[in-house]
Amino acid sequence: MVALFEPRVSGRLANHIISRFGFANSYRMEAHGFSGGLWLLWNDEVEVEILQIFNQFISSRCCKDDSSLWVYFTDVYASPHGAKQKHLWNQLLQLDPRDDVPWIVGRDFNVILSHEERLEGSKSSVRGSRLFAKFLFTSGLNDLGYQGPPFTWARRNVQECLDRCLVNAQWLSTFPMARVLYLDFLGSDHRPMCVQFSNPVTDITQQPFRFIAAWQDHPDFQNFLQPQWVESRGLVQNLKNFRSEVQHWNKETFGQIGHRKKRLLARLRGIDRALQ
Repeated sequence: MVALFEPRVSGRLANHIISRFGFANSYRMEAHGFSGGLWLLWNDEVEVEILQIFNQFISSRCCKDDSSLWVYFTDVYASPHGAKQKHLWNQLLQLDPRDDVPWIVGRDFNVILSHEERLEGSKSSVRGSRLFAKFLFTSGLNDLGYQGPPFTWARRNVQECLDRCLVNAQWLSTFPMARVLYLDFLGSDHRPMCVQFSNPVTDITQQPFRFIAAWQDHPDFQNFLQPQWVESRGLVQNLKNFRSEVQHWNKETFGQIGHRKKRLLARLRGIDRALQ
């Protein structure tokens, strides 16, 4: 799993937040004040190589441990200033890998292509759209589309679709079932985006066990954990026992965080639909 963020924080606070996400590896480009900044976080089962860094993007390639296929991806935070955006489009054109390599370019492009991608606000002009459209035509990249609400950024009564994923022809050929999901606003004026390479597994029995980092913040977790880990059992048996017991502890003591989260997200989606 690879996660991309536009955090708008840096320094010690960034280190603290990254450590709590639970990813084994990270790379970041510092924010300037409260603007910009890019984080790239990934787990050990993914090999990531940083290829190029620019003040508006991080270009990388990744490969899963069980695959020999390298995928190129470029995380973008475009400046809202037109002159800097123009420079970004030119820089991205120079990154274009070979035609036989899947490439995805995504996140915050800070520009819309048409009036339909804006709710409220000025209808007289679509700033920067002409240069962005020219970049799309020249690069040959395709918008991967999305599932979810149509606007990815909101401030007061203005909403726009500023975030998207662009892919080349080889990506479409390699991952024909890939899709982009626009998720719920959570503490940011941008929606998170989730790129799924294929349709998710619907059988809950096939879902892997996940350790929830928030368990460690519960005052009784250490007391629960100590008797579950017995040296004479061995590693495999201890892990098996912990998995069984922690699911019961999560339900009875911690309070079924997954179900509470789902209820809260459902309420947020209802509020979101009502606002739109």
